[in-house]
Amino acid sequence: MHSAAKRSRAGSASAASGLLVAGLLLAGCTAGASSPAPVAGTPTPTGPHQLSALPITHYQPTAAQEAVLTRAAAVLVRACMKRSGLNYTVPTVTTAGVGDDPSGDLPDNDPAFAAVHGYRDRSQAAAQVAHERRAKPATPLNPKIATALVGTSAPGHHASTGGCLGQARRTIAGAAAKDPDAFFGNPQLVTDIRMNSYFKALSDGRVKDAFSAWSTCMKAKGFHYASPVTAVDDRRWSALRPPTTLEIRTATADVACKYRHNVDGVFHAVQAAYETAAIRANLGALQAIRTGFVNALATAARINADAPERPS
Repeated sequence: MHSAAKRSRAGSASAASGLLVAGLLLAGCTAGASSPAPVAGTPTPTGPHQLSALPITHYQPTAAQEAVLTRAAAVLVRACMKRSGLNYTVPTVTTAGVGDDPSGDLPDNDPAFAAVHGYRDRSQAAAQVAHERRAKPATPLNPKIATALVGTSAPGHHASTGGCLGQARRTIAGAAAKDPDAFFGNPQLVTDIRMNSYFKALSDGRVKDAFSAWSTCMKAKGFHYASPVTAVDDRRWSALRPPTTLEIRTATADVACKYRHNVDGVFHAVQAAYETAAIRANLGALQAIRTGFVNALATAARINADAPERPS
């Protein structure tokens, strides 16, 4: 089951602003504002990583696909910068050890993981990197390089719209793409559907019933939380410090109570139902996104195959 805390580590502010857009884009996408979306079936996982992919992931790039697009952009940027007489290579971001999470099946339902790491998750590494970057500010780019790269204005320097980076993304996305940047991340509509469905699930009566049973189970173990979300959001847990004994005990009890009352299965089924309803209401736009992404990926693969050398 997803949690607000886990999402916040990836950028809660942007998620919150996205929800405002979601309210406009997705109005009427589900079967009525007060009607719960019908579930196709409720899974009953007995261990971690047993849930199927959420429906909206069909319209999202995988980590491997993002790497293909990013590398192709780096190849084009490097060539473009060389044409301007500049030697610049786009910094690479490693995703080693970070996998895709198509089901929302995060480590907080893994008993073995919780017993060692408490409420840590795969976003902890990103949080640590962000913390270190704040402590050690990056060296500003030379104005001439910055102008050539992103097209920023600077006296005596000129660059095409969006600079070499914008040009690279337009080449990969294709002339028909209205927003080339959307292919280098999740398109806004996809993000809106996933986030909107997540929060609809949180307020769904079926999920609330599962949370209530979980809360009673936790209370019997000596922990007082209204829902799994409040447990993960406990301010005493910090992604930048090792888990405490209390955090590990809490997370271990949390996982046990989730399995006892099938919290993850219920939440996953309800979220998937809301996503399915929203996908049906926005199918044309989503199919266009998918087609554009497939074409961009094919272009990126050709660029990488023809590259004289791998950007380093």
